[in-house]
Amino acid sequence: MRLEVKNLEKSFKSEKVLQDINLDFTDGHIYGIIGRNGSGKSVLFKIICGFMHADGGTVSLDGKIIGKDIDFPENMGAIMENPDLIVLDEPMNGLDEQGVTEMRELFLKLKEEHKLILMASHNREDIDMLCDEVYHIEKGKIEKVR
Repeated sequence: MRLEVKNLEKSFKSEKVLQDINLDFTDGHIYGIIGRNGSGKSVLFKIICGFMHADGGTVSLDGKIIGKDIDFPENMGAIMENPDLIVLDEPMNGLDEQGVTEMRELFLKLKEEHKLILMASHNREDIDMLCDEVYHIEKGKIEKVR
């Protein structure tokens, strides 16, 4: 599975939330997206999931453009549905220590099963422990930091 984000743009009124975002994700990896509150992490995820339309650019899954060829990514859903694409926005919030440990183990197991996992988190330990690549989003721009 390959998820490509090309030249993605999104604004709310005069504020550019996403500016010329380009990303290339493949299965069997966990990708971390970090940034302050309001930086655009959740907006990016909503566009990838087909819940929100971009002002410009494309998101494609295995060559099918979301919002044009397909409405939503195929085989995306709740973990219990065994999806190939898993999008997690602050997945550890509200969990106790044991819950966090169990979720980390689950995410690593899903990675071994060649799932493509996108995760936004403020918890540096989760990002460092789980993510193969990490991207920082700020002022509408995104850059790879690891």
